[in-house]
Amino acid sequence: MEVRKVFPIPCLAGLAASLAALSPWFLGETVPVCGGCAAAAASPLGRAAGVPLAVWGVAFWSAMWLLALRPRMAGLRALGAGVGAGISLALVWGMVVLGEWCVVCLVSAAAAAAAAGISCLEEGRARGGEKKDPA
Repeated sequence: MEVRKVFPIPCLAGLAASLAALSPWFLGETVPVCGGCAAAAASPLGRAAGVPLAVWGVAFWSAMWLLALRPRMAGLRALGAGVGAGISLALVWGMVVLGEWCVVCLVSAAAAAAAAGISCLEEGRARGGEKKDPA
């Protein structure tokens, strides 16, 4: 199976998590499984350039999903996945600092790590790193 074909899976998981994370902003309530959403969203770390992080997440995951549909965009997918994983790592650190854990944000962070891993596998295979049978 081509690695590229599994890339949309973490993209859709991250998109779903980002959409769920919008609930404190638009519905005024948190996601039922998440105790730290409201605290994280209300903190200074809950916005970037005045925009809720969940909105940035929806934009990011939508773009990554669209890139997943383009076979010749492996390099851009890898770059995006790496940047997303780095930002997610910073956001997880922000949860550590706040002492609040947002399950939905952790799902998005796990999706970013998975997307980055898949991109690394894809790039490795594209550069001839795939092991061939000696026979």
